[in-house]
Amino acid sequence: MSRLVIDGDSIAYAAAFASQRTCHELVCKEGVKIDLGECSLTAAKAAAQGYTDVVKVHKYYNLYPVENALHGVKLKLLQIFEACGSDEYKLFLTSQDGSNFRIQHAKTLPYKGNRKEKDRPIHLGACRKYMVDYWNAQIVHGEEAEDACGKSNGEGVVIVHIDKDLNNLVGRHYNYDKNEFYDITPKQAYYNFYMQLLTGDLSVDNIPGLKWFCHGPLNVLGKPKKTGWGPVSLTPILEGCETKEEMLAACKQFYETNKKEDSPDFDTVYQEIGPLLWIRRK
Repeated sequence: MSRLVIDGDSIAYAAAFASQRTCHELVCKEGVKIDLGECSLTAAKAAAQGYTDVVKVHKYYNLYPVENALHGVKLKLLQIFEACGSDEYKLFLTSQDGSNFRIQHAKTLPYKGNRKEKDRPIHLGACRKYMVDYWNAQIVHGEEAEDACGKSNGEGVVIVHIDKDLNNLVGRHYNYDKNEFYDITPKQAYYNFYMQLLTGDLSVDNIPGLKWFCHGPLNVLGKPKKTGWGPVSLTPILEGCETKEEMLAACKQFYETNKKEDSPDFDTVYQEIGPLLWIRRK
């Protein structure tokens, strides 16, 4: 029977988000409100164009009972156990006490600084408590649930997650959203890490990649392209690399060839970004 190592953060967030609906209303002069119900901010702003006295667009949530969120956690865990054919597991949640080493380590941009406290789903705390009290989830201090998964990885383990960051861990993986099993070899694990080093992870964790410190690829006139370094233009950099040493050397060559004049040297950038992206092991 496989031993499951589960990143519980995404499960808690998904269940909590599923128990609320984002709604908007238009606040007009003299306090008059026009309720638009469930809709996106873009749709609400479009609707506001039809009025001349709108002062602001106000967001509120249509909240379902907390039991709905807790049931969502239960269903997801039971789905995982059934798909993996095992209920032997370790379930990890990242502490919310600010002790994660990445917060202090990040210098160029604040780690996860693009996330707002107010954007956390309302039932998140209840979901996390339920996972601790009823499913024996372990709160991880000083690092993240992903690192605890990495340290618990080994023979006979299935790493259960939906986070691309964990794809730099060797072994058997299960993506519960896609209901998909796959294996990561040592070469693939290093490739995934060094590709993340090149691209960064600005949209999710606010981590700049090497490309952030570089001018864009040059066009036929020798000037940087407006499109910058996308996945397609970065992929060839690691082509032909077989070892982690070759991948690191390729990243360094890319950086030194393309870095902006005022950018730090490669070692400085690598020593900052590398630990932010690297999933800790035993």
